[in-house]
Amino acid sequence: RTLRGPYPCRARMSSLPEWDELASSSRIRALERGVGRAGITTAADGAGGASGGGGSASGARRPRTAGRSARSRLPTVRTILTSDCEYSLKRMRAAFAKRPWLEIVERAAAGADGADADADGADERPQVELCEYEEHDWPRVLSGSLVADAYIVRKGLQRKAQLATYLRKYTDKHPDSALAAAVPETHVVNMWEAFGSGSGTARDLGMSRAAAVDMCLAGVAEAMEGTAHLGAAGGTADEAAERWWIVKPSLTNKGAEIAVVEDVEGVKEAVSGEGRDVMEWVVQRYVPRPLLVAGRKFHLRVYVLGVGSLKVYVYTRILALFAVAKYGGSRVDDSFAHLTNTAHQASHAGFDYDKYVRLMSELPRMLAKQGVADAAARIVALYADIRAVVAHLFAAFRGEFGGFMPMDNAHELFGLDFLVTADFKPVLLEVNCRPDVKQTGTRLGGIIDDLCEGMVQLAVDAHPTVAPAARAWLDSGEAPARLHVPEWDAPLGVPLADDGVTRLPVEQDESEVGAAALFDLVYAQEAAAGAAPTMVMHG
Repeated sequence: RTLRGPYPCRARMSSLPEWDELASSSRIRALERGVGRAGITTAADGAGGASGGGGSASGARRPRTAGRSARSRLPTVRTILTSDCEYSLKRMRAAFAKRPWLEIVERAAAGADGADADADGADERPQVELCEYEEHDWPRVLSGSLVADAYIVRKGLQRKAQLATYLRKYTDKHPDSALAAAVPETHVVNMWEAFGSGSGTARDLGMSRAAAVDMCLAGVAEAMEGTAHLGAAGGTADEAAERWWIVKPSLTNKGAEIAVVEDVEGVKEAVSGEGRDVMEWVVQRYVPRPLLVAGRKFHLRVYVLGVGSLKVYVYTRILALFAVAKYGGSRVDDSFAHLTNTAHQASHAGFDYDKYVRLMSELPRMLAKQGVADAAARIVALYADIRAVVAHLFAAFRGEFGGFMPMDNAHELFGLDFLVTADFKPVLLEVNCRPDVKQTGTRLGGIIDDLCEGMVQLAVDAHPTVAPAARAWLDSGEAPARLHVPEWDAPLGVPLADDGVTRLPVEQDESEVGAAALFDLVYAQEAAAGAAPTMVMHG
């Protein structure tokens, strides 16, 4: 078989069917050195050409494989694996330890700008990077020669103000979608006029800081006037919550600087208090009448995996994160009753991970104890609603590349937070990029073990850069026999059968199919050659 014309991208090169039949990594390097040159002949049967060890039109040297063991001749993929979170890094290392085809290299040894090469001149830079966002070699990611565990553009999901804007745009066009009923009323507040400098700011106009803050909050003040009459003074928490709002910085995590307020003066204090200089905020309607378990409010942390451009999976082992304090009374400042973020709750003296971090699959039993009829069926229906909301969430960013830009050689884990109302309906609160998984604690640590294992299966093993090497190891018998690597030959964007959701997927026996079965495909976006992308959504 002859390759003609330029063929510059390692990721595209790795999709060649012959790759998984090559006998050694040095043969792969010899073939890669000829990339982009016409007249390279490869032979899957090993007779002649670059893959057969013979000469080629490019003059590639014959690979030196004599004397090597069968194991050493199998291909490997050079990988960077680092993280600031030791909790998740430990579990990712465990997943990598099962995979001899993933060769972990130190960043210092990986070289830069193509300078690192072996004796034959082959590029020895890493092919996969799993590291902090700022550490990625983005020029190589954008060129397609490096697989990354983050999308370069996802600020439309991460920044709460931008998320609110994109979701408003989508729900205005699709008022009957599952997403429209799952997004609370949200107002974006830009404090640039009050805190910034330049034309049009308070400093430029000679306004006082207080007057500038009032100007920035004019829209919020009008919205809050419409809820001020709701809720009886000194009534129950549900009655009082009718007039409450939550104030959040647009870019924050772990519950930092979030406040529950009941009037515009509370908003002013939150956004312009001593030492505050955050420019962008959201003011969101507090969701009254939440579902309570054992008298406590909780929210669901749903891990969602985006792969390539684009498949979206929901990790079916969903966390239920509880407040320490019981939900009662009408105190707006009782943050341990109203703000269920685990990082905040962990600062309470009575917090216990084993008690307050649970699983969604535990809720039916807990609800049944407090007399909720058909608790299991209602939680199953809740899960079906969540997956529909997730599908529409990512559909909202189709073509919105300024907010979210999927890439074939990237993947990323997101943490979506959902409140559940008393009538078992999900409300999307926020989306977290690179979520903090250590909030799971010790009791449920195995949940994150399976999360990491499933991510590697779906996003790394199945990627065209890695799949040929993985398959070579599995076919050789040198890799762990029970390791399951999914979707070798599945086309991108497999249509989804809409057979309904009748049980929580976590109930299935994953021992036969591996941790990837715990990921539920809810959205796929595909593009045939010369055709516009199409979407397939379940739910």
